[in-house]
Amino acid sequence: MISDQTRLLAHQLRLFGIHGHMERRAAEALANQMHPLEFLRLLLEDEALFRKDRVAKTLATRAGFRSQAAIEDWDATYDRGIVKAKLKELATLAFFAGKENLLLFGKTGEGKTHLAVALGRRLCAEGISTTFVPVNLLFEEIAAAKAAGKYLQLLQQLNRAKVPSSTTSGCARTRTRRPPRWSIYSRNATNAAS
Repeated sequence: MISDQTRLLAHQLRLFGIHGHMERRAAEALANQMHPLEFLRLLLEDEALFRKDRVAKTLATRAGFRSQAAIEDWDATYDRGIVKAKLKELATLAFFAGKENLLLFGKTGEGKTHLAVALGRRLCAEGISTTFVPVNLLFEEIAAAKAAGKYLQLLQQLNRAKVPSSTTSGCARTRTRRPPRWSIYSRNATNAAS
């Protein structure tokens, strides 16, 4: 009876994380003779995690990712030309914290899109709005928006995301004899306009 009333109240207050975990946490509290404040802390942690996960899923859906890529899924057995240290550095999202632009260049099939999506999903998990648009589609969208007189609307839409993410297919030509397999350029976003 008390359990049903508590679940109903949690649902009415839109505390869906507590609603979903209350019975398990109550059984755990009884079995471990938990202090009431510890029980409350665990319920509130469940609620916070539920909300963070819901925000991350919403942001990932809005971002328009084409796959479920994750950094942990990166196949290190295949030599892609990117060292593990650089991959770990990117996974920390330090480029975002440092307000740096990140450009990924590489040959076709080297994993640029996978890495861009994985980083974008990680940003979404941290509650950071992201937009994913392949570069070829971005140029098509820009041309179509200009033709329809909606260029400024497109720019406003892209600017809503804290991190616009795009990827290319293939590598830009370079004049060196042997281009690097991967080039990752990072530049402070505040200086990028200059």
